[in-house]
Amino acid sequence: MTPDQTPANETETQNPARPVAKLKVHFIKSNLFRTIHMDGAWAGLAPNFNINIAIYSERQPIPLQIVQPVAENGALGEDFREERVSRDGLVREVEANLILDLATAKSFIELLVKMTAAIEQRLPQQMTAETPDSNAKPATADNNDGKTA
Repeated sequence: MTPDQTPANETETQNPARPVAKLKVHFIKSNLFRTIHMDGAWAGLAPNFNINIAIYSERQPIPLQIVQPVAENGALGEDFREERVSRDGLVREVEANLILDLATAKSFIELLVKMTAAIEQRLPQQMTAETPDSNAKPATADNNDGKTA
């Protein structure tokens, strides 16, 4: 198994000395399957100690409303910038909420450590040593008391 095919479930990574049976596991995509770009996350603990991780992508706000001139032939011109209605600041579009129990979270951490190690091995040594990670984005944790870490 190559590093980019590492299972997230730690029981799959154990190598028993003498297997007693084989189990074929099929990966089937649900109707809701999609690829999600992730720029960051907001996390907190549920009362049952599950970890909730809301993942988001960041973008500039798009206009809520624009006003465009209409020419005599019906063609639309450039919008009047001064009449745009838009949000200010930055938009964090929350894409999904992941819910993990403790065992799954630990297994996920192991998977991420393996994947980041595989990336670092493939990158030229000088890039990892000389270039600070300017794209790294800290995850935000909500401790259920209103504080963030």
